[in-house]
Amino acid sequence: MLSQEQEWALIQKIHRGVQHPETLYTGNSLKELLQSQIFSLKPDFFNRPLSANQWSVYCHYSPAAAFANLLDKHQIDQDSTLVVHPLLPAELMGEVLRRGTKLIVADLDLGTLLMDETQLNTALESEPDLIIHYTANGLYRELSEIVTITNDLRVPSLTIIDNELPTPDLLALFEASTLGSVLWNFGDSFFGQQLNQFIDVTLNETKWYVSWFIEARSTPSSEYHLSNSRELVVPLLENYLYLLLDRYARHGWREKLYPFLFKYLAKERLSSPEQAKQNLATHFQNIRFAAVPDVVFDLELLDPKGVRPSSFQEIKDLAEYIRSLNTAFFASVNGQDGVTLYAQDLTRTYLKIALFTGSRLAWKQLLATRGYPAREIEIHADILALKHRGVQILFNQGLEIDFAQVMYQKIN
Repeated sequence: MLSQEQEWALIQKIHRGVQHPETLYTGNSLKELLQSQIFSLKPDFFNRPLSANQWSVYCHYSPAAAFANLLDKHQIDQDSTLVVHPLLPAELMGEVLRRGTKLIVADLDLGTLLMDETQLNTALESEPDLIIHYTANGLYRELSEIVTITNDLRVPSLTIIDNELPTPDLLALFEASTLGSVLWNFGDSFFGQQLNQFIDVTLNETKWYVSWFIEARSTPSSEYHLSNSRELVVPLLENYLYLLLDRYARHGWREKLYPFLFKYLAKERLSSPEQAKQNLATHFQNIRFAAVPDVVFDLELLDPKGVRPSSFQEIKDLAEYIRSLNTAFFASVNGQDGVTLYAQDLTRTYLKIALFTGSRLAWKQLLATRGYPAREIEIHADILALKHRGVQILFNQGLEIDFAQVMYQKIN
């Protein structure tokens, strides 16, 4: 719960935002959040473009919207050539295909689930405009090496991180990402926790997708997706502001509110808290199509929430705990008939593990009883049509175990 001082600071921030919508998407609050809650966790973290503020950063509730924004920043169109990881999620692959871009899809290395090194090197000879990496299991060390090499070749990378858990290797990857962009599934939305103080909404399960783009000069915030987002976000913030003002007035602080009262507390369409709550629920349904405004990150900075580690030691402890879950899992399935685990390395932290079997249904049921929920791996039809050997094996025999999900279940 915010203190009165924090709540008053929040009221003023939201009021400025709805009065001047062009200030809703500067990216400054999100940069501060990333600097203070992520990058600063690693001792001596240094990424030259990030440190020099040569980057733009946005956040969306839709991974497809965040991905489309980054493709626009990279100026990807039908004349571009992309090297694409074969496990790129279907909705993101659909955005690439919609642009008519020339694709080079490398096969998988079944040990790391990264792109096959030989095929990737061949693809680099074509001087592509962009390489799209997708990390399927959290083994970021090898990916950091690839990103460093392509940086030296001046081939930008778009790295998609599909797991919100930070690890030492992930922070090292962020350090190495000095050319191109990153799309990171950042986890649950703090804004939903705040809105739940007033109304029962379902935003808590909606993820933030943070995207940053390395550039010499940040593009102004008048981009198309931000203009559309303002139209969706301002009505939500107006109703949220109304409820904050109403609660603040009932605390006996009305003398501070006179500049706001006429515009918000006396509006006919915001005539009561009940109506504002109803409007809030209605406008909330649109937020998943919008970029996340600065005020949400101001909220997080005022009153930090969530389960992210708060120190580098906590990050290392978390990685060690997940590694212990990995070890227990490997011990429970190694030597079992009909199961293959490629290139397992017990010194590494696997956020996801791929198990290969010809009896997937039986193994899914068995693993569920052991506390390891598993799912089959989805691969876009156009990728399957390429008949890459590693992709075919993964599609026909692979099961994915998500250790972030296992960890949350064991903790809760």
